[in-house]
Amino acid sequence: MNFPTNLNRPLFQRGHFKYPRSLSELIKMTSVRATRLAVGAAALAWLPALALSSLHGLVSLKSFLFDLAAETRLLVVIPLLILTEPLLMARLSAIAQHFLDAELIKNEEISRFERALTDFKNRENSLIAKVLIVLIVYLGVMRLVSICQQRALGTSW
Repeated sequence: MNFPTNLNRPLFQRGHFKYPRSLSELIKMTSVRATRLAVGAAALAWLPALALSSLHGLVSLKSFLFDLAAETRLLVVIPLLILTEPLLMARLSAIAQHFLDAELIKNEEISRFERALTDFKNRENSLIAKVLIVLIVYLGVMRLVSICQQRALGTSW
């Protein structure tokens, strides 16, 4: 069984996994779609936080803009997680292929192993799962914001 990668460039050179050495090399290795998704996710995470902090006044907005931990999480970590997903999937595919090549899977278990890999790939590519995760996160954030506003106003219900 052969596992294709979703990348534009080869990851393996002389049998070794090729890791990107810089952000520009990482971006070149990933697809345009993944790059757009990373930029969109960063904007989707950062803009609501910016809007919420601006609602609380200039001091809160300045505090948010100069909070390096928050900026790093929203503008660096989220895009990096998205950009490195294809690298991780390619690496996991190579590991799965090695399991088969090295005969670590018993012959009677190969069909079960292949079904498990197919199930994993189907779940990973599920649009419904991705949409549900985004909705759950946003509903959770909205709930937390409403709790914080209630506490700030002094209401107990």
